[in-house]
Amino acid sequence: MADVDDRLPDGVRPRWLEGLGRFGNASRGILFLVMAGLVLGVARGGGGQDAGATGALQEVAEAPLGTVALLVVALGFAAYAVIRAVHVVVVDDEAEGLALVGRRLVFATHAVAYGLLAVYAVMIALGIGGASSGGSGQTTSRVLSWPAGTWLVGAVGVGVLATGVALAVAGGRREFAGVLRDDLTDRVRRPLVVLGAVGHVLRGVAFALVGWFLLVTAVTHDPDQGGGLDQALREVAEEPFGTAVLIGIAVGFAAYGLFFVAVLWAGRTREPE
Repeated sequence: MADVDDRLPDGVRPRWLEGLGRFGNASRGILFLVMAGLVLGVARGGGGQDAGATGALQEVAEAPLGTVALLVVALGFAAYAVIRAVHVVVVDDEAEGLALVGRRLVFATHAVAYGLLAVYAVMIALGIGGASSGGSGQTTSRVLSWPAGTWLVGAVGVGVLATGVALAVAGGRREFAGVLRDDLTDRVRRPLVVLGAVGHVLRGVAFALVGWFLLVTAVTHDPDQGGGLDQALREVAEEPFGTAVLIGIAVGFAAYGLFFVAVLWAGRTREPE
């Protein structure tokens, strides 16, 4: 899946919008770099901090100049949310019918998710936000108690699993490379493409794991099996092969993060008219 800069027709792709896209992607890159460190903590058998996005923001808050860093990252998330909201309305895409509706739903989901992350980051920076108790596991438990809740959790699991597979396939096909400038030399482009491919594929694997454990939850009716990324990673850590898988995911998150931080410099910009 191509990313921010590559989806708007040239006629509605102003320079400031492309700048927002690169800034937003760089902020996501920083988030995934922090998450990579948290996943390594889980792999080592420690890591009490949530290894998901909200845990990463808490980790940033505890660093030197954490408040300033959080506010900058929050601006980046807000920029990414704006870009995705624009994509919902105006998309240069060959998809039609249900496929186009599906893409717009994905863009809308990204806009909402990163908008909420921006708000959460600002709340932490201002000292009015913090880690919630129970988290996604408690949410899953509540949904399971609803009428047809098991089916709903299963359907979400299928959707997240399918999203993970789609992300991994798109990464393998190098669809993300559209955000890179055309004038990059092969010596620069090739390492960045490899970095991006590793990051996108393993990020897809992480999504697929979350979806798989949600499906297990729906089948077993055990909310301890299903939740967000952090809970899925901790379930994997208990398996014989878990440490190796978690190290691989941490490497993938780091590669994904480095790729999008590099996009600040190597990202596509529109030529002046």
